[in-house]
Amino acid sequence: MRYRTKGEDEKKFLQGELETAQKDIDRIVREQLENRRELENTRVNAETSLESEQEQAAVKIEEALHREAEATSKLNDLLAEVEESRKERQNLNFLMETSGQMHESLQLNETLTTIVETLRKVLPSQTYLIFLTETDGKKDRLYTEISASPYADYFRNYSVDLGEGLVGWVAREGEPAIIENTSLRTADGHEFSTLITNERSAIVAPMFKKDGKPLGVIYLGQSEAHAYSWQDMNVLLRFIPHIQTAISKARRYHETVSQGFLDSLTALYNQAYFEERMMEETKRALRYKFPLSLILLEIDESEKLSTEVDEKQKNEIIKEISEMLKGYLRDVDVLARTAQMRFAIILVQAEKSNAVLIAERIRLAIEMRMFGESGKKIKLTSSIGVAGLPKQEAGKADPATAKTQLIDKSMASLQDSLSKGGNKTTLAS
Repeated sequence: MRYRTKGEDEKKFLQGELETAQKDIDRIVREQLENRRELENTRVNAETSLESEQEQAAVKIEEALHREAEATSKLNDLLAEVEESRKERQNLNFLMETSGQMHESLQLNETLTTIVETLRKVLPSQTYLIFLTETDGKKDRLYTEISASPYADYFRNYSVDLGEGLVGWVAREGEPAIIENTSLRTADGHEFSTLITNERSAIVAPMFKKDGKPLGVIYLGQSEAHAYSWQDMNVLLRFIPHIQTAISKARRYHETVSQGFLDSLTALYNQAYFEERMMEETKRALRYKFPLSLILLEIDESEKLSTEVDEKQKNEIIKEISEMLKGYLRDVDVLARTAQMRFAIILVQAEKSNAVLIAERIRLAIEMRMFGESGKKIKLTSSIGVAGLPKQEAGKADPATAKTQLIDKSMASLQDSLSKGGNKTTLAS
């Protein structure tokens, strides 16, 4: 029988202690791992809960901001409507106050100028055009009667048939139109653009006579897009009846009173009317700083004409010249017969550079034409003098002096053309 030694017993004891200690270590590790898992789960749950609460809070904040934005938008819309209404009432009150000014003058051009100046204050624009209808034979046509625009020269001889283009369509249909961005397509399939390429917006309104027939069209233009609203159109349409009345009144006065100022042979204006209108147009040009030009035209060798044809034929030739000259002018321009074979043309709102071009076209047309009846036709030439009103500061120039100077310069230019053999256009310096 073998007996264990003391060393074996100690070894067994220590091994048991070691096993016990290892078990304790394993247990502690397991507990730590479990604690870590619990802590991780707790952290994840806490973060998830926090994120959920944050998301809910963010949603509530977003909803509150959306409600605030809606309320602010509604408030802004309401304030905008109130401001638009205030402006419209202000504009209408202004138009009502100034409408009387349009009736103060019975001269068509002065009436049209007042209309444009009034529109400038309530509907700021780059271009202001007023077209009026005239019967050309059996056909109605719209002519530019006043143009306040950087492109005024383009519209000097601009005219369209009733129904032609945007202006003609508005006049014929009696429908107002707004071009918001360069072009417009109407309900009946027509497509129109602004009259000026460099302008993207336009507002166009028709005018009517008492019998409902087209009287004309008002056209306003701006360079930027979306320059006009229908509130602007409403202001213009409420102003239209006053414009129609003033224009019709001026036209009736013109037809009635002008009989005393007409040349008996040609039915052109006579010297007395020319003098009166020269003073009126000079005053207006100085007041509004508008350009004004004068053309004086005389048929060359008028004495020779008297020897070649009899008095009846001579009178027919003078009337033929008169009719030809009318074709180069607008309704607001003034054509007068101031002497036997001399004519005066007042070009309203026309720079002298443009006036000399018109004068030269007239001179060439006379030179190239045969005048008189088929059996006895003759060639004529003309001498022309052109002058423009010097640019003056408003209120500093005397209208009577300015008028006299303009006539004297035109006459001196005419005499210069005559002295150089005739058939010549001379522009005063």
